[in-house]
Amino acid sequence: MSYQKYAGLFERYQEVIDSRDDDDDDLQVAQPPVEEPEEPEIPFVPAIISHEIISSIVGYALVSPSDSLFSQQWYLNESENFDINIQQIWSEYTGQGIVVGFVDDGVEYTHPELTNNYDESIDYDVEQNVDEGSPKHVNDSHGTATSGVVGADNNSFGVVGVAFDSTITSYRIGFSGILSDADLANIYNRQVENDVSNNSWGYRIAFHDDFATDFIQAGAAIENLAENGRDGLGTNIVTSAGNDRAADGNVNYHNFANSQYVITVAATDQNGDVTSFSTPGAAILISAPGANILTTDRVGAAGYSSGDYIAADGTSFSAPIISGVVALMLEANADLGYRDVQEILAYSAKMTGELSTNWQFNNANNFNGGGLHYSHDLGFGLVDAYAAVRLAESWNKISTYANRDMVSGGENNANVSIPDDDLTGVFSVTNISSNLIIDRIEVDLDISHGSVRNLVVTLTSPDGTVSTLINNPQTFNQNLDFTVTSNAFWGEIGNGQWVLNVVDNESGFTGVLDGWNIRLYGDVDDLNDTYIYTDEYAGNTTLFDSSGVDTINAAVMAADSDLSLAAGSFGMIGGKSLAIGGTTIIENIYLGDGNDNIVGNDADNMINAGRGDDVVQGGLGDDTLYGGYGDNTAVYAGAFSEFFISVISNNTIALSDIYAANGDEGSDFVVDFSTFIFAGLEYEFDGVNFIPPVVIPPVNNNPVAA
Repeated sequence: MSYQKYAGLFERYQEVIDSRDDDDDDLQVAQPPVEEPEEPEIPFVPAIISHEIISSIVGYALVSPSDSLFSQQWYLNESENFDINIQQIWSEYTGQGIVVGFVDDGVEYTHPELTNNYDESIDYDVEQNVDEGSPKHVNDSHGTATSGVVGADNNSFGVVGVAFDSTITSYRIGFSGILSDADLANIYNRQVENDVSNNSWGYRIAFHDDFATDFIQAGAAIENLAENGRDGLGTNIVTSAGNDRAADGNVNYHNFANSQYVITVAATDQNGDVTSFSTPGAAILISAPGANILTTDRVGAAGYSSGDYIAADGTSFSAPIISGVVALMLEANADLGYRDVQEILAYSAKMTGELSTNWQFNNANNFNGGGLHYSHDLGFGLVDAYAAVRLAESWNKISTYANRDMVSGGENNANVSIPDDDLTGVFSVTNISSNLIIDRIEVDLDISHGSVRNLVVTLTSPDGTVSTLINNPQTFNQNLDFTVTSNAFWGEIGNGQWVLNVVDNESGFTGVLDGWNIRLYGDVDDLNDTYIYTDEYAGNTTLFDSSGVDTINAAVMAADSDLSLAAGSFGMIGGKSLAIGGTTIIENIYLGDGNDNIVGNDADNMINAGRGDDVVQGGLGDDTLYGGYGDNTAVYAGAFSEFFISVISNNTIALSDIYAANGDEGSDFVVDFSTFIFAGLEYEFDGVNFIPPVVIPPVNNNPVAA
């Protein structure tokens, strides 16, 4: 079978650039001070690694680039505790073929670290309306720094990027003037063919960037990227959270940062804690290192420093780390929709930082035996590139703008007085009938109040999860008509009573909750559930599910698994105990890099053993078994002679049990197994033939006459 057929089958120096007064439209670059650097139709499963594809990969050892400053890039080094866990992934994925656009103040693409990866044919400068995206002013150094985080070449000198073989390009907006709504719409609409759009910038004034008023066109362009980007899969828009933590900023006060179509990124430090500058909020999806990030600077004295590299802080540098990881994910699985990318990042992120980050667990039931962890500081946690890519490889759905679902509720005419200086506040309830598995929620708030900065607004789901939407915003607005969002309810079912609570916690002003609406976005529950297990799994849980076609996805787990899918069984997954409920039927399973021993059940199973030396027994039913990279063994109870066997290619075999009297093991497709055990006898498969075991006759020890 050809490679092509398999691929088709499986496969912060300048915190504020504009020095205008705070009353002006203050466009912010999310960056604190820069420091000097110290044949038969085989069932479709995306991105299966087969022997035919894997031939160019030399093992799975950690890749340590030879770039001279790599040792100072702590966030990429797995010798550190709170890096992004990327070096092993580089042995397989480097961003090849993925295009990342940088909406910034221009990229110095002649920089020796960037020139090989830069595409001049698609860049653009909206400020000067030219098809060329380099810096134009003396202070235009930010984009060169952010782009190097992703695309710095692996070339034996300087630094290396997260996706060092990706293609990068520039969509220059400049930070020295006022950008119009049309300008920003133009910039976004030009990226419809791009895979990723990196946006390390934002507005500082609360509720200024409103997609319902002053930025209607830009909001529509962002939605267009989700709907039509990447031929309908959606361009992945990555945005920095900003550096306004000390000023009580919040990503939920900005539609560019809280859009449901955007991946908003917070910053962590070398201890895994949220940085002192990173802006919080319920719209944050994930976090990445944003302190002491070593990257490219404009060459010579033109940039932030007199050298060609800088060490910088800011969420401006957290965002491109995520953009780079997304590039690796898309190289691993080009069929991911933008909603898939967001969900994979959420489910693969690691809980990190001090308890002050206020972690909470929601009431989803498909993550490590329970709900997802979420923090308004760090989103779902610190990005884990290894976990994100492994999950991307094994992702078996395509979630796009076209197939998302939505249900809504609210009280348009609530007209409820908000008591002054009262910590109880006022409650408004709406009941939603829904079988939607939630991704994100949007809430339209309509509040008349003498001082919006006195208000705290929270939302509680039917499952009891609480998310803070508004938290004493630093604004002099006397009314609030704005859309806010939250990721805290991801994976919950939105059926039942949603409660909005508005509190005025300072004296002097009164107001009214005029109304509110809520929209839940996600997917209708079709009973076909996927249960995700990661290395955070603590063990000792039982999986219950007796309906639909259900899947265990443990592709993230590197430790060995020893598990039977049979109802009522007990086993180990990633080295931790897991029981299968007595009436539970799990049809499919994806495993990780360990040496796994997996037994199917009587259903038609799909077992993807992942990497490692695995032993797989499908059991009864018509099964599809993928061994993956490693020395793998398929086990059958029946004798070799009881099967009709057809060799499809040098690593794909079709087997049919033609003697069902001792249990029908069905008709199976078996891919990437070199050893087969039939009725206890071991056969080797050399890609063409089965080599039977050598049977040595017993020695006759009976006495004989002299």
